[in-house]
Amino acid sequence: MLDYINHIENKDVPALVLLHGYGSNMQDLFSLKPYLPPVNIICLQAPKVLGHEAFAWYDINWNNGSKIIDSEEVERVANEVQNTVSSWIDSNNLKGKLIIGGFSQGAILSLAMLKNAYNADGYVLMSGYMLPEWRHKIWEFDIPVLQTHGTMDDVIPFDWAKSGSELMKGNHFTFKSYPMAHHLNSECIQDVREFVEQFLLQSSQLLRYFFRGISCAISVPRKIETNTQHFCEQQIKVSLANMMQFITTTF
Repeated sequence: MLDYINHIENKDVPALVLLHGYGSNMQDLFSLKPYLPPVNIICLQAPKVLGHEAFAWYDINWNNGSKIIDSEEVERVANEVQNTVSSWIDSNNLKGKLIIGGFSQGAILSLAMLKNAYNADGYVLMSGYMLPEWRHKIWEFDIPVLQTHGTMDDVIPFDWAKSGSELMKGNHFTFKSYPMAHHLNSECIQDVREFVEQFLLQSSQLLRYFFRGISCAISVPRKIETNTQHFCEQQIKVSLANMMQFITTTF
């Protein structure tokens, strides 16, 4: 079992798995929690120790030209992730949809799970790419997949990500680019948030989300910090937007 940090919101809402990048740790993507909708979150920690609070999912051969990753090792650690996630879901009796996501190495690992048709309802691939060994596969799927990448990425070149994305044939696949390097800017985080929100668009879950935004506004004192007021205003706007989307797509 892999180490992880998690947040349990409610057993009926979606669960989001986040896999960090090379040299990082489970705390890294957990810091996105304030910017995400109210879902269950688990951030796993990679098994290979690189240094103090620095971990990797698999080795990278920096001196081997374009083939710098052992795809078989990626497959092995993907199985470890799948086993840990399945155990976490069972132990917490989670009933909602499952979204797999990762950044850089974590995105490549997520892509391996998509390739192997792991039983997830959606994927978020942030600043990763498709390994050369996987490009012969017919990439057809019928679940939502969001891939994001920076046009100025100097760690994983934009062209690597873009060329792989062109092989993806899913009806609900979206590739988005941003003027950023190897990180996540505010626009990218907002797109990830909106992607995750779509899994909340079920009547009972959406109503809870809607009233969460309204209750936030009601509970705000008259004298309030500007940032908090802005957050509540945004919660209301998002809640109303989600309610309208649910109504128009359902009735």
